[in-house]
Amino acid sequence: MSTHPTPTFPVPALRPAARPMPRWPAGLWAALRTLAVPGGATASGAIPALPARTVQHHLADLGLLPAAAVSGRFDHRTADAVASFQAARGLAVDGVPGPQTSAALLQG
Repeated sequence: MSTHPTPTFPVPALRPAARPMPRWPAGLWAALRTLAVPGGATASGAIPALPARTVQHHLADLGLLPAAAVSGRFDHRTADAVASFQAARGLAVDGVPGPQTSAALLQG
């Protein structure tokens, strides 16, 4: 037998465990930034100096990006083409069309 007295007050019922918050897909925040920033944001989150479509058209004119890949979004194909352009021009290779890359891209 137990020597502990039975409680005379009501014992609150245990609440069910709270549901864990859903995990967002890794690329969701980058996609939301793309919608929020004019011209889009790169996958790394950097803000480019030119709109995505402008960069893509110049890269397509130079033969670094297929014309069918012009989408108006900074996707991996655009970043790869920008990196190729940067390497060919002796610029810092990061795949982001920053001010120096954009100036070189506009010069042709």
